[in-house]
Amino acid sequence: MQQPTLHYAKNWPKRRRIDEAIRKCLNDGWSQTEAARSFGVSRQHLNRRIREIEVERAAEAERAGELVARSEEHTSE
Repeated sequence: MQQPTLHYAKNWPKRRRIDEAIRKCLNDGWSQTEAARSFGVSRQHLNRRIREIEVERAAEAERAGELVARSEEHTSE
């Protein structure tokens, strides 16, 4: 069964539709296919953007972990 397009979003600019589809996938548990169909965007484009965000988040988490480790080193001295 085909997922209906969200009528309120059909006139949104593409950037806004992609951003909302990403939010639905990452925060609300939607599948990429469901979000892409609902917001009228390419699943491949959506997948690429989500991977980029996940890489950025992983790098941020790693940097935060390094900062915590350095902070703990300084407090234990």
